[in-house]
Amino acid sequence: FPVTILQGRDGTVKEYIADGDYTIIVKGILAYNGMRWPREEAVVLRDFLEAKTSLGIAHETLNAYGIYEIVITDYNFPESPYVNLVPFTFSALSEQKIELKITE
Repeated sequence: FPVTILQGRDGTVKEYIADGDYTIIVKGILAYNGMRWPREEAVVLRDFLEAKTSLGIAHETLNAYGIYEIVITDYNFPESPYVNLVPFTFSALSEQKIELKITE
């Protein structure tokens, strides 16, 4: 909570503004059933991670917390000693749609 010190008052005023966003960290492995690097799948994953918009998600645990959209903030493809595996990590923040109402 942000706090404000007021002259002539003991203590501070606590300012509740918002809960903030959830931070989500995902670690995974993109695997191909064979002995080749999964190029097409890796390109699809990279395009997903580079989306310039919020992404709708269906995930039992996250949906239970009211998270239905996320925004990717960072991603990484660590090296792998295996030709058919692409490890990845990404960070995201929860997002909430904002409805704008136009009144006349």
